[in-house]
Amino acid sequence: MGLYHEGVELFQKLNLSIESEITYSDFCKDILILYRHGIRFTDKALLLLYPPDGYDPNGHDDWIDAESIDFIPWHNIHSIENVTGNTITEEYALADIESWLATIMSPRLSYPFLSARPGNIAYLVSGMPRSERNKRNKARLKLQVQDLQGDIHKRFGPPDTDQVEMMIDVFSSDATRRPDVDRLSIAIMDAFEGVAYVNDKQVRHLQPRVFSSNDAYQQLECTGEPMDHFVLKNIPAGSLYPLATGLLDYYVVRINTYWR
Repeated sequence: MGLYHEGVELFQKLNLSIESEITYSDFCKDILILYRHGIRFTDKALLLLYPPDGYDPNGHDDWIDAESIDFIPWHNIHSIENVTGNTITEEYALADIESWLATIMSPRLSYPFLSARPGNIAYLVSGMPRSERNKRNKARLKLQVQDLQGDIHKRFGPPDTDQVEMMIDVFSSDATRRPDVDRLSIAIMDAFEGVAYVNDKQVRHLQPRVFSSNDAYQQLECTGEPMDHFVLKNIPAGSLYPLATGLLDYYVVRINTYWR
């Protein structure tokens, strides 16, 4: 099982036509077929992916960056309608959809969670990073990563000897507890030294980001103007899986050798 349920499952369950529409709680609409291969969902949220050029919609790879992802909690959806021409032939209200969602099975990740394969590592940790100024916390992080060294080498390969990129995405529900991303980056680069690469000086492209996770579950209301969804840029759907299962505080480390 992959991390998410995918659009084809939604289309089959609701017997949706190519003209089917989704109506949000602010009564704005979208045509679902536009996102069919970019739909991911859990019992808590729907994700609509805008894949970049070269993205393989049949690959179902949730660790490839999407250009943009709309993150939509189900409570921001009013209904999904089957449409033929100008006629709504069937309407599925949110209560109907939620009854079905309550029956679906999704994986429950144990954290820290590792996804590794040749050229790519994704490492998800629940909770906010501990103080990067504390040597004990830095040592704990390094030991945590070293404990996964066997799995990383088995799937990712031995430590890379060329340039790599590192992306660090922190999701925080409390603006007052957001970490110092510069210090955090140094601690994480050190933790993966000798595991993903030989020396942390090989990290030639580093991008740390912090997102306000509370924004993801804001309630849309009808105000006469379209309400903005929570939108994330240049990020894989896999990085949002904890958020899509209700975890608001976590961070994701991604290491990639294919960018060069």
